[in-house]
Amino acid sequence: MDAGPSDDAGAGVSTDAGAEAVVLRRARAVDARAAADVWLRSFAAALPTVVRPRS
Repeated sequence: MDAGPSDDAGAGVSTDAGAEAVVLRRARAVDARAAADVWLRSFAAALPTVVRPRS
């Protein structure tokens, strides 16, 4: 299956027969808040001593 840039369906990936598939797709505008939250939390966890200039 060719998952080119215009393919919006994504690609399922599973490493365990009993595990749920992970769907990869391009982020959309509605994903911005959740994506930013993941980035901010991971940054804070990885670099707790670095202070961000803005909240």
